[in-house]
Amino acid sequence: MDTTAPVDPTCTANACYSGSKAVTCSTTSTDATVRYTTNGNNPTCSSTAWSNQSFSATTTLKVIACDAAGNTSAVKTFTYTADNSAPTVPTMTAEPTYTK
Repeated sequence: MDTTAPVDPTCTANACYSGSKAVTCSTTSTDATVRYTTNGNNPTCSSTAWSNQSFSATTTLKVIACDAAGNTSAVKTFTYTADNSAPTVPTMTAEPTYTK
């Protein structure tokens, strides 16, 4: 009976970004599938299977690896923070006056 947990999955490092952030996740366990959630709940072996995703809003991604025997890795959490606000426009001040 196989009771060995798969290798923990890895994903693109936590990041702050503007626009859209492409994220990849994988595990080195050959018989395991990465499963994920973005709703704050921990994933299970019945959660959605990972396929490369892009996030354009702030997202907390939780992933696990599940093997054919139902063994799971530890839950790994990654946060991708979207900063889609316009940059602050600098203000110009009057030229300084000089006195002698």
